[in-house]
Amino acid sequence: MKKTFIAALAALSLTGMTVAIAGPQSVEDAAKAGTVQISKTNQYRLGTGEFNDYAATYRLQNGNTVRFSQQANRYFIQLKGEERTELHPVAAAKFVTAQGVDVEFREEGDLVAITNIHQLPSSVAMAPVEGSVVARR
Repeated sequence: MKKTFIAALAALSLTGMTVAIAGPQSVEDAAKAGTVQISKTNQYRLGTGEFNDYAATYRLQNGNTVRFSQQANRYFIQLKGEERTELHPVAAAKFVTAQGVDVEFREEGDLVAITNIHQLPSSVAMAPVEGSVVARR
């Protein structure tokens, strides 16, 4: 009887509890969680030929290469020998992936800074890097 009363009391106390679960509150939080939501309405639209300055292969500091390519109105990033990942333009010379990789082209496309590069598909595990990885043509 005592156990039944305690169980009933516990059940009643739990029904009065409110639980709130919050998702990521910012792009940085979403990137840490491993996903970024891309909104078509807020998406930056590249001008004709604007991506031509970036479509190239760049050498990373570790000797690996990363390639940027375009297929119609879609843009991609790809580590050498790995699966390509779609890039979404967010501003002039700035792109993101759904996995939270940030890409910023500088020096008229001769240099690219990549943040969260470890989120790209890779057959070799990549440790998270503090800050950005820089690559040059």
